[in-house]
Amino acid sequence: MSNQLRCLDWHKNYLQDLTWSKSTTILLQQSSTSPEPSPNSEDAKGKKLHGVRKELAQKDGAEGLSAETPVPAQLLSRADRVPKLTAAQKDELYALSMFRAKMRHVASNLIPEVASRTQDLTIDQVLDGLSLKSKMKGFKRGASKLRSAYPGHSYEEVDSDLGVIMPFRSGKKPLSKEAARILTTLGFLDGGAVSDGVAQHAEASPVLEKTKGATAPEPHALVIETPKELLSSPTELVPAADDHGEETIRAAKIAPRVKQETIQKHELVPREKDKAKIADMKGDNVREVKGDTFSLVPLTAEPTNVPRLSHDLSRVLFNPGVYQLQDPRSRVWNFDPYLGTLMPASEFNYDALNKYITSSEDSHLREVALTHTKRYIGSTSSMSGVLSHFHFLLSAFRNLNLENLTRGFKDDGVHFTRLQRGPTAIFLRHKDGVYAVDADKEFDSANILMSLGRSMEKLLTLDKDEFERYRRTTDAAKDAQLPTTEPEVYHYSGLGEFLLRSQLDAHDPRLPGTGMFDLKTRAVAAVRMMVHNHEVGAGYQIKQRFGTWESYEREYYDMMRSAFLKYSLQVRMGRMDGIFVAYHNTERLFGFQYVPVSELDLALHGQANRILGDQEFSLSIQLLNDIFNEATMKHPGQSLRFHFEAREATAASPPYMYIFAEPVTEEEIVEIQNLKKEEIRAFEERLFNPRPTQGPESAQDEDEIELEAEPDDAETANESDASVKPSTASNPNAGPSHRSNAANVAFLDSILGMNISEALGSKSIAGSVSQSGEKPGQGAFDCHPPNIDGSVGEPPMRKPLSAWKLNIRNLVNGLPVVRPGNLKEGDTWKLQYTLKPLSDHEARRHYTLCKNRRKATLEAPQDADEAASFYIRRLISMSRSGAEWRRHLDKLDAQRKRVVLYGDER
Repeated sequence: MSNQLRCLDWHKNYLQDLTWSKSTTILLQQSSTSPEPSPNSEDAKGKKLHGVRKELAQKDGAEGLSAETPVPAQLLSRADRVPKLTAAQKDELYALSMFRAKMRHVASNLIPEVASRTQDLTIDQVLDGLSLKSKMKGFKRGASKLRSAYPGHSYEEVDSDLGVIMPFRSGKKPLSKEAARILTTLGFLDGGAVSDGVAQHAEASPVLEKTKGATAPEPHALVIETPKELLSSPTELVPAADDHGEETIRAAKIAPRVKQETIQKHELVPREKDKAKIADMKGDNVREVKGDTFSLVPLTAEPTNVPRLSHDLSRVLFNPGVYQLQDPRSRVWNFDPYLGTLMPASEFNYDALNKYITSSEDSHLREVALTHTKRYIGSTSSMSGVLSHFHFLLSAFRNLNLENLTRGFKDDGVHFTRLQRGPTAIFLRHKDGVYAVDADKEFDSANILMSLGRSMEKLLTLDKDEFERYRRTTDAAKDAQLPTTEPEVYHYSGLGEFLLRSQLDAHDPRLPGTGMFDLKTRAVAAVRMMVHNHEVGAGYQIKQRFGTWESYEREYYDMMRSAFLKYSLQVRMGRMDGIFVAYHNTERLFGFQYVPVSELDLALHGQANRILGDQEFSLSIQLLNDIFNEATMKHPGQSLRFHFEAREATAASPPYMYIFAEPVTEEEIVEIQNLKKEEIRAFEERLFNPRPTQGPESAQDEDEIELEAEPDDAETANESDASVKPSTASNPNAGPSHRSNAANVAFLDSILGMNISEALGSKSIAGSVSQSGEKPGQGAFDCHPPNIDGSVGEPPMRKPLSAWKLNIRNLVNGLPVVRPGNLKEGDTWKLQYTLKPLSDHEARRHYTLCKNRRKATLEAPQDADEAASFYIRRLISMSRSGAEWRRHLDKLDAQRKRVVLYGDER
């Protein structure tokens, strides 16, 4: 009964509001012709513009007012309220006021070491000097807010702005325009609402503050638009029923306008509008390139000995979607059941496989480059990281297109993972007039996914008997009899001054183009989260096609955010048709999927027509070619270490990219590349020669071991031609607080839209700094990507350093656009850009910050944070229950007759 009364009361109030709002037009029309109330009336005695309707109703019998006709003060009261802050926002402002005092103290300490006076300090320098403890979450949010609101601004300007709004006191007094501007810049107020409110106060206040006896000005019309939703009847009334509780009634009272503004699944967030910035190209240094006149050229004959898929897996190539190894309903095997159980890494003879050869070590690649007068050489694995940042820049950090996901999938992340967006580094090694691109291995580590990826490629392309020959035995002589694996097969392609090498995994002549495609093995979510303790997550199962967890859809979604961009670039560099994906949990295979380049492009570029992706790849190579030319001209005949980082648009500037080039000797390169060599060797020794299974007495410590859960860049670790990917810190035996969290941050960031990286960093950052003995505050706190305090400091002796800021402007059919979209045949895409050198002081400051951000992204340690632990334990729980579910299913299958589709019954 009470619910019915509440509904009726709400409906009554709604109709009253409707009647009140419809009178707006009538009153405004009368306001231009009717005389104002006399100076002796109640209105002229100081009735407040922002008075509420209840106060006016109590005075409806006063002189000059009519009970039936509202007065202008009533109408303006709703449109002209002073903007109010929530309690949480007031708390943030209070914390910001204390944070301001802390910044002043830091600024005074930076004089004269960093600058001669405070006027010369930037806000970034002051924030970099802060030493924030793990519990200072309010201060960290304040630092993040100031960085995003005042990028590159002086500290004095920021301090002056904060002084205008502090101390903040809410009330009926309207905000000044300056205070409203600052609060809007900081994100506390909506810009449109504040500007309207300030303007209305400025216009209305002189009329309301007329003293008695003053001559009233000529009345003028005020235009106030009544919201359409108030002029229309309610679209839906909640029926009075017993099952409608307080939450239902409260939801029904939300105005339709609020519901319409709620962000729907896969829609852009509102702040994306602020990123629609286009660079203004002026000056004589503007250069221009065009995408459709620069294409890949094959430089060698097409190879004929590329492997083909075995076990009749070629059926997957011509069937869109997932092809399950075993039908979950009928239990019929679609392929050979031998594929169901994977050979453990400890039983596979990896010594029989070819070793990976980097670009700088490939003598044949260098010979081809000299033959075709190419200046730069690189492989797909060493080039994809750099080219990813050019995609971010040229596309203005375009969101992913998730239309291939179902409506029931509950995850709204439309961005690439933070690990993908973090800074990347390469070496440009000079020899015999040719520069070779090698991946920077400073933060590399080994993991089981890399090893399994190599062995599974053989599983997918060899017959059962041939593959079994790679199984390790106790007979060393028998293992030595294994025939040597044939040399790897490559595509060599030219583009400008580049020679690109791409390893060819598989081939099918029925596919379009060259018929080549890449093999990718994809571990399930729980294994990727705990890649260095993969046994804990190996029980996680894929049970269904669709769903947020334990589904192919989850794995596909994670690939979109963390691997599709790299796959797309590698497919293009290798002139391939697509990728063949095998889903597994390190113990068994679940299914297969072929993703052509058109499907990759749909997710990355928003269109299945590959013309946009092809032209973006061409423009990226041209930009990289120009950057390398600039650097090698400045440091001729020297090897260089490059860092690239694309930065998102801010309120002050469109997207841009930082490029840093530091000359290095061959000895320095070897030292950096071998930093983790011993750790990788120790890990592989434990992996290939495991210790005996633990006894029951040690099982009680399983929970402690599980929280070591730490993933790697798993999406890139499963390729045979990929170099070792980043993960762990230098001590292989360290506990969880010392291990890497590269993919944890990236993966957890996708769960329920929660910013897990901030939660992880809040406790672990301070600990890692104190344990390393580095001075706090040397790093930079930045929202993109996450950062930690302290890390790489400047060497005692300054080495030469070159740095540039790359700004671009896209022109489609002659018109400037934020990013190209829906390109068709006949459309032209030109790129205007400037490559501005940075001053030495500016270059060194941004270089240190860039290296700090890279270290933070790849080596941020994981702490036992409650939020992170919750999701890790959730995956562990699903892994345990999945293992039990699999054992039960295997028992049932053992009682049935095995049926294989298109094969003999076994």
